[in-house]
Order: sequence, then C-alpha cells, then structure tokens
Amino acid sequence: MSLSQLSEQLSAENLSFDDICQLILSAVEYTSRKEKMPFPYNDIDACEWIDQLGGLGSENFTALMNHAKSDEETPEGEGEEKKSL
Repeated sequence: MSLSQLSEQLSAENLSFDDICQLILSAVEYTSRKEKMPFPYNDIDACEWIDQLGGLGSENFTALMNHAKSDEETPEGEGEEKKSL
C-alpha cells in the first residue's frame, strides 16, 4: 500500500473494525521489526489496546488515529533530530 493509499484509507469514514486493528498492528509490527525485536501480537491484542484507550469513540483513540495520520503526512526525516555519529 502506498502512502497516498494509506492516507485515503485513514480519511475514509468506512473503515471496518478489522481495518483499524490491522492498521494498529502494522504500526506496532513496523516498530518491532525495525528494532529487530520479535512480534508476538495479534488481532486480539489490538482489540484489547483499543479497549484500553477507551474504545473507538474515546478521545484517546481519536488522538491515536490523528497521530497516525499526521505521521503519514510528514515527509521522511522531517521533524526528526539529526543523529550524531
């Protein structure tokens, strides 16, 4: 999926619950694999995370989705501090 396709999916109001769970899992998996750590999570974990945020209509969930969308819109490397060698 391209970044523009992801943006369309995030802005679509017809996201299914499964789409949302898969989006969250993908983000967590990306971070785990980037850090070369195992990825032991599944869709049940994603559902529990959503519940812990307060559910789909919660302020915390909305903030998470808005954060995901803003990260998608930021060009790679922009906003990150330069790493020293």
